[in-house]
Amino acid sequence: MKTAIRDRFEAQGFTVEIAWGRVRGIDVEARRGDERWAIEAKGEAATDQMGGNYFLNALGELLQRMSDDRARYAIALPENRRNLSLVERFPDLARRRLGLTIFFVRRDGSGYAVREVAPPDAL
Repeated sequence: MKTAIRDRFEAQGFTVEIAWGRVRGIDVEARRGDERWAIEAKGEAATDQMGGNYFLNALGELLQRMSDDRARYAIALPENRRNLSLVERFPDLARRRLGLTIFFVRRDGSGYAVREVAPPDAL
């Protein structure tokens, strides 16, 4: 998951730092000039219940790290039925106010494909 996000941002000219394992802090931080992304990444869950917990945990951890009003914030999730449903049910108003981008990651042949879902447009 983190590797796929790193590769996506590095391909766009960003410098990327990853917190591996149980290191505290932002999972993936990408910088390019004045641009900064803070991304909380979650892997596959063994059950739907765990997947829901991972999603809520990612949101909570990201909210606690929203300290830079110029940064863009995102969560990265495996692209599966459960996560698609969780994101679909997450209110557009909340995503818009948070400026929250979602990155869905799926295996694609020998690598990974990353799909970006930008926050809903302002009303």
